[in-house]
Amino acid sequence: MNKDKKYSNIKISNLENSEVLIEGEILAEFLEEHRKKAVTDMMERAELPGFRKGKAPENMVLQHYGEDKILEHAATDAIDAEYWNIVSDNSIKAIGNPNVTITKIAKGNPLGFKIKTAVFPEIKLPDYKVLAKKENENPEEVVEVTQKEVDDILEQLKKTKAGEKGDVEESLPDLDDAFAQSLGDFKDVADLTEKIRANMLAEKKMRSREKRRLTILEAILKGTDIAIPEMLIENENQKMLAQFKNDISRTGLTYEAYLAKINKTQAEIFSDWRDNAIKRAKTQLMLAKISADEKIAPSEEEVTKEIDHIVEHHPDADRYKARMYVENMMTNEKVLEYLEKLK
Repeated sequence: MNKDKKYSNIKISNLENSEVLIEGEILAEFLEEHRKKAVTDMMERAELPGFRKGKAPENMVLQHYGEDKILEHAATDAIDAEYWNIVSDNSIKAIGNPNVTITKIAKGNPLGFKIKTAVFPEIKLPDYKVLAKKENENPEEVVEVTQKEVDDILEQLKKTKAGEKGDVEESLPDLDDAFAQSLGDFKDVADLTEKIRANMLAEKKMRSREKRRLTILEAILKGTDIAIPEMLIENENQKMLAQFKNDISRTGLTYEAYLAKINKTQAEIFSDWRDNAIKRAKTQLMLAKISADEKIAPSEEEVTKEIDHIVEHHPDADRYKARMYVENMMTNEKVLEYLEKLK
């Protein structure tokens, strides 16, 4: 139980389809703490005329951004910081990303909020151990790398090297030790060839393993009965949208231009994706249920090590959100390892 609560006046209402509504307030002094942090953050990032980045005085920064924007920043951070304390203290088995609405906000006053979140629904699993064992009885796929596949990669490397030098494709470099060494830490052609073969074999084995895992998951999913909260379906749509936008941007096209090109709205895109979003959400809930039933979870040491690695490469990352991501990712991996080892 959280003894140092930064919130008050909590009211919890059960909604349909495994969702709950949490209403309450963040204490005024806690909001003020985050307001001060928001001001400091904005001062560090501000680039105002006549001042170097981060060197503008506080009064000018406050005037530039405005109190509303600062409070909005503070409110988001304060609720993010206290959200999991609220659901934990009130024994709410929340899942997915919550939908937060600010109902009251003013400097020096408590922050009013409403949070709608999905909670774990009732999940009826089939005998997943029997199903996994049955799939694991199938012979493993034979994985190998042919000489032609290696030769094709070597030929592509030669063409890439020729392109870097501005040479025409008819003028390819010789496949000799000097060429191998020019590509990186390779002793000679034999070393380059062996490492290409090893990398290709490792990738094929990984794909074969993913294929086997998928067959196991599909078998269990068929017998799993879950009423998926609509919020989780929306969460999965948003995840797919973020990845899709990233893929579209690599082609040099904006997402809006893409929608215009195919003559569809985002609502229609989400409708097209709905079945996949449901399947993704169902899979996640199924894995979470198996991890709970089998008491499968990463150690604190494993989680902390991965979080430290993320923060080292992304200093601005929120450690709590990083923990949520890491724990989910590592738990899923351990459940999959457990299922594929059942014989």
